[in-house]
Amino acid sequence: MESENALSERAGIWIKRSPALDLRYKLGRVVRWSKRIGLLNAISFEVQQTLRRPVISFMHGSLGRRIHLRSSSSDIEVFEQIFIEDEFAIPLDSPKFIVDGGANCGLASLYLAVRYPGAKIIAVEPNAENCALCVRNTVGMNVEVVRTAIWSSSTRLKIENPGDAPWSFRCVEAEAGDPAGFEACDMGSILSGRQCDLVKLDIEGAELELFKDTGWLKDVSAILVETHGDEADALVRRACEGWTISQSGEKLLLVR
Repeated sequence: MESENALSERAGIWIKRSPALDLRYKLGRVVRWSKRIGLLNAISFEVQQTLRRPVISFMHGSLGRRIHLRSSSSDIEVFEQIFIEDEFAIPLDSPKFIVDGGANCGLASLYLAVRYPGAKIIAVEPNAENCALCVRNTVGMNVEVVRTAIWSSSTRLKIENPGDAPWSFRCVEAEAGDPAGFEACDMGSILSGRQCDLVKLDIEGAELELFKDTGWLKDVSAILVETHGDEADALVRRACEGWTISQSGEKLLLVR
């Protein structure tokens, strides 16, 4: 049990804070968040987090809907990046089809569904717990949640690090008959020949596999990707040579 130090999570890393610093941080977050979600909603979030609620549910005032975040996860950090810092406020011209690869708890899909109500969104996520929360966060929106992983081919995968936190799961190919295996799809199968206005990717290093086959790029107008490591970053840039490349928060935005 914590007595003299409060624990606050930032980018998946636990950081020790003194009670005074923790209170200052929480008050600062209330100020930041209240401008977007409303003061009472921001206070409700902080109260639930202080009480160590496993899943924190609070209203987003301007959206008029409830958000669900896990307290001991990266969900809170991702929510701030997307809904407070507008990391996904990228210029798209009336998109009709979006793929959210590595949807996790569905925050990116929700943001994009609200920002582009005319778009059909496919949220791809391999983990069952993440998928369940993704469904809760996007209920009523034009979002289809698909439990699978994005890979270089249609195959069977398993989670390499099942003992780690759900937001950091990595996939590897599974041997035949492995009970932990599940289906994975190549991007071509997910697109099914449709023109895709945006592919968002946060797939924990699997971009090294995905970009082995770049035939699907011809059907994509823009990619928003978080690369994991220098090798993955270089591979993505080579695959999209000639595209316009810029930075949006922690992610690369590549536009044909």
